[in-house]
Amino acid sequence: MSDITTTNLYSIDTFNTLIIDPLFRQSVVLNSGMTRVNTASTQVHLPVIEDGQAHWTAELAPLVDSEITPSMLVVTPAKLVAYSVISSEAANDQAAQQIVGQGLVSSLAKEVDQAFFIGDTNGIGPNGLANASVTDLTGDITELNPYMDAISELETEGASANAIYMHPRTWSKFAQTRPQTAPPAHMVGASLGVGMQAVGTTTSPVRTIAGVQVFASAGCPENVAYVADAARIAAVIRTDGVVETSRESEFGRDGVALRCITRLDWGFPYGKSIVRIA
Repeated sequence: MSDITTTNLYSIDTFNTLIIDPLFRQSVVLNSGMTRVNTASTQVHLPVIEDGQAHWTAELAPLVDSEITPSMLVVTPAKLVAYSVISSEAANDQAAQQIVGQGLVSSLAKEVDQAFFIGDTNGIGPNGLANASVTDLTGDITELNPYMDAISELETEGASANAIYMHPRTWSKFAQTRPQTAPPAHMVGASLGVGMQAVGTTTSPVRTIAGVQVFASAGCPENVAYVADAARIAAVIRTDGVVETSRESEFGRDGVALRCITRLDWGFPYGKSIVRIA
């Protein structure tokens, strides 16, 4: 992680390097393939277009209205703050600066993931998936069938299942109920069931269910799983965030106050592209 210096605290490029880019790497949900929308505006209007009906038409015949009704989903990025006071000695130490910076990003990522699933309990931040209009399925999350049903629901709506969100303990329950013997031959080629796909030689294996990558986040409630087309979820990020320091406020303690402010929210313009299993 880059060092925090007093000469470039207000640079948008610096803010992206210090906070936003690491946040997208560290946050489980932001690193799951969502569509990133950068904005300098207070609000973002996302177009929502319900599928219309196309018609086979004879040459020179009157054209039939496809009845596509567009609407707008208004997304207002909410303010998220990480604040810390460190000693002047730590502020002047390069290694300590990196640790503090990583700590700020970690605290932001934890809050971002939790707010994505359950929203901000104080009613100030985003509402989250718990309050979004999605497709609900009832099923045993430790069994494979509900996930297959969810995938088929998405495909029926023209979406692609490319992300499954769940709590790490939920993943453990699911994985431990899978057969430990080799799956039938007809299942291997289709990548059905639970899987651990190796990626490179230095990264952890990728968890999968029915060939769809699993993103395990402690922010997701236990015993609930979401199967989604992550590309149809918008992560709206304000680009005017700041990282600031102040020696004056902590002068009496020989300390340095460090404050990071960013604004973000999610847009779920296609509720049918998310299936909740519970």
